[in-house]
Amino acid sequence: MYKKYMSKATAIILTAAMAVCAAGCAQETGEDAMIEDVITSESDEEAALEKTITNSSFAGRDAKEGKVETVYVTTDPTGAVNDVIVSDWIRNTDGSDEINDVTDLENIVNVKGRETYTANDDGTISWNANGADIYYQGYSEAELPVDVHVTYTLDGEEISPYEIAGKSGHVGIRFDYTNNAKETIEIAGDQTEVYVPFAMVSGLMLDSSKFTNVEVTGGKAISDGNNIVVVGVALPGLKESLDLDEEKLDQIDGLNADIAIPDHVDIEADTTDFELGMTLTMASSDVLEDLGLTGLADEDAVEDIENNMSLISDGAGRLVNGAGALKDGVDDLKEGTSALFDGSKDLYDGTVALSDGAGQLYDGVSAYTSGASQINDGAAQLADGAKTLADGANDAKNGSAQLRSAMETGDIVGNANALASGAAQVSEGAGSLASGLTSLKDGAASVSAGASSLSDNMGQIQAGVLALEGAVSGASQTTATAVSGAGTDIGTAAATLQTLLSSETMSDTDKAVIMQALGSLESAGTTLSALSSGGMDASQIEALNAGLDAAVSGAQALAAGASQVSDGASQVSDGAGSLAAGASQVADGAGALAGGIGQVYGGVVALDDGLGNLASGAGQLSTGAGDLYNGTSTLVSNNDSLLGGAGELKSGANTLSDGARTLSDGAGALDDGAGQLSAGVNELADGIVKFDEEGVEKLSDAFDGSIDGFMQRISAVDKAGKEYTSFAGRSDDMSGSVKFIIKTGAVKSII
Repeated sequence: MYKKYMSKATAIILTAAMAVCAAGCAQETGEDAMIEDVITSESDEEAALEKTITNSSFAGRDAKEGKVETVYVTTDPTGAVNDVIVSDWIRNTDGSDEINDVTDLENIVNVKGRETYTANDDGTISWNANGADIYYQGYSEAELPVDVHVTYTLDGEEISPYEIAGKSGHVGIRFDYTNNAKETIEIAGDQTEVYVPFAMVSGLMLDSSKFTNVEVTGGKAISDGNNIVVVGVALPGLKESLDLDEEKLDQIDGLNADIAIPDHVDIEADTTDFELGMTLTMASSDVLEDLGLTGLADEDAVEDIENNMSLISDGAGRLVNGAGALKDGVDDLKEGTSALFDGSKDLYDGTVALSDGAGQLYDGVSAYTSGASQINDGAAQLADGAKTLADGANDAKNGSAQLRSAMETGDIVGNANALASGAAQVSEGAGSLASGLTSLKDGAASVSAGASSLSDNMGQIQAGVLALEGAVSGASQTTATAVSGAGTDIGTAAATLQTLLSSETMSDTDKAVIMQALGSLESAGTTLSALSSGGMDASQIEALNAGLDAAVSGAQALAAGASQVSDGASQVSDGAGSLAAGASQVADGAGALAGGIGQVYGGVVALDDGLGNLASGAGQLSTGAGDLYNGTSTLVSNNDSLLGGAGELKSGANTLSDGARTLSDGAGALDDGAGQLSAGVNELADGIVKFDEEGVEKLSDAFDGSIDGFMQRISAVDKAGKEYTSFAGRSDDMSGSVKFIIKTGAVKSII
């Protein structure tokens, strides 16, 4: 509350003063004419400034009846007082003929009428009013309730107003105010001094051509183009009257700056050829009423403020607790947003993978639907082929059953085994035959060789006989030799024939020829024996020769037959070998055949059983292939929907990925915001704690834990302001008001 009204005080005073200044002039009253008589303005600008200050909203409220008093103070440029001229206006509201007044003025002059007064012994005066208002003025030597002191600096160094005139640089003009009006009042049983709450409104006008960069502390500056009007406000003694502990107030963070009660006005500017006209300061004591602060003295208001202070204290405690809970919640929020941000990044990564997977799924579904169509076509072919296979398997089963039955009925396996046994015997006989034929071949060869030898011997015998025949008439020695040789040959031939005759390979015809030859050889031998003994003549020799011819012819025939027999025996022997080999192969083949037929039968049995299973499986396969075809047909019928769905999934996955990225970015921003919020809440929590510790608690401490004393001071200050209604004096039965106009001298260069 205090803060609110103090801020309001400064703002309202300055706004009002500046508003009046902007107006440039105000309505002239009867009092203004008197002002011109006692204070002469040096320019139109100064006259406007006078009207700005004297007619501002805070120039004090004139009494609607009774005595209205204006105190004009002229000073030098530093604020040292030269003259104090008081102008009084007694309002004769009831039209009295005589008005009793109290005043300590000297040199009283009626400034607007011809009414006179009489000085009484008790120090009062009586005016012969004749029903009119009384306007008078006079001089006073009394101490002013407020003083103004003006100091000047140039470039940071204090300088007298007479020395600064015409100078250039950075100047400072400071108005300090001293409140000399105190009253003693009782607060909480103690006698306490409070100052009359004067509001000091100081104004001055700066030439825009000589002043720039004007800054005001405790006031405002506005420019009308040619001039810069500066108005400042101060409330000297108010802080002391309210007994505010400045040290404690300074510890209330930010409070003092907002509710600072100004006690001076400070102006700084850059100047060229410094020159300053007069300054005007208005002082009035009813500023608290103007600011609405008098309501603070009301008992109900005091109670409300105390209750509100209690509520503030309690609320500050709850605020501290709430700030702690808020801090914990924001910390949880920060953890949540961090988790959300991490999760959103994972989600985004997942949606990217999902999008990629959806693309791959779409490609896969496209390939799948194409493959499904191919599978459906293949399933149709498989169904047809499975039916054909089932039909063929049934036919094959029937054939295998017939084959198995035929093999079992014809005892093919037993016959094959018998055939193998006979073939083995044939092979064994063929082997024996081949062995015998080999012996026959060898014997035939021997017979052929013997026949050849016989033929040769017979030739020799014949030659010998011929020789014998020719030599019958020869010497007996030669005949004997020849006969001896022929006999030897005949013996050899006979031995050969005997050998041939004993051969088992000789046919009966050949044996007959051999027997005939043996007979001829025996006859020849007998002949030769006779010849050898000398008992043979030529006729006998011829007969021998004829027999030998027959024997030679038989021997030759025998040799030729023996040769043929030998060749045939050789061929038969070779054929028997081939026969033996073939019989062996037949035997092996018959054995293999028997084994194969056994295996064939076993295979036929297995085939028959397998074909049964095959036929059954083929039937199931045909049924399954049909079902497969029906299923793939259904599958293919969904290809468009599946492909469309995969496309929508792919599009949706891309949209989801974009959304997840937006979410991730948003979650990142949210996380950053949560971080900033967390930092802000931490700072807020710290600030609330600090506010409670350094604000509420210290504010409470500043008022000693209770605002009641402070409110009593407000009431006392308000009372002091209301009771200060006259400077020069007034009667007790007359109401009144007073204001002060303090004019400082101008600062101008002498040159």
